Amino acid sequence: MVTPTTRIDASHRIDGALHASEAVSLYGHLVGEVISDDVFVIEAAAVVEGDVHAAQVVVHGTVVGTVEGTESVTISATGQVAGDIKTKAFELVAGGRVRGQVESAETVARRQAGRGRAGARSSSATNRSRASSAARSGPATRSMKPTPKPKPKPKRSNKAKASKAASKRSKRARQEEVELAPEIVEIDDVQETVTS
Repeated sequence: MVTPTTRIDASHRIDGALHASEAVSLYGHLVGEVISDDVFVIEAAAVVEGDVHAAQVVVHGTVVGTVEGTESVTISATGQVAGDIKTKAFELVAGGRVRGQVESAETVARRQAGRGRAGARSSSATNRSRASSAARSGPATRSMKPTPKPKPKPKRSNKAKASKAASKRSKRARQEEVELAPEIVEIDDVQETVTS
């Protein structure tokens, strides 16, 4: 990755579009569209309220808007995006948060050209997936809302504990009697546009 040559400090707030032809590192607050021909880095305390279009986008802070990286988009462990992501290569580090749709640039280009047809299944999760659906799979992608603290569980009586243990043993016995089919996992949110 290229080291950004332009730095916008935390004390700065930009209202309006930012156009850059070199690598930029944002530490401040930007309200408006970002268009960069190079790397655009949103640092940990930085906030962008608007769409970001750059060759490479690295999010350590917060973006509220569409993020489009012609080469790549990376969301770090401290990064948060509330909006759709369109890119060729996408990386989400554990702890990073995305609420929106992730789509590959190749699929977007085909759809814009009008040559593709939607609905074909693909095994490549980078082509198209709903990041909000992926939030169900673990902490790497989760909603941007704070997680409420779990309520303490009420204590169970010895009779209830014994009943639950017996139920588990019975369930295990039934599973051992039945021949299990191979597990099939269907991912409804993965799609690729196919050209004919």
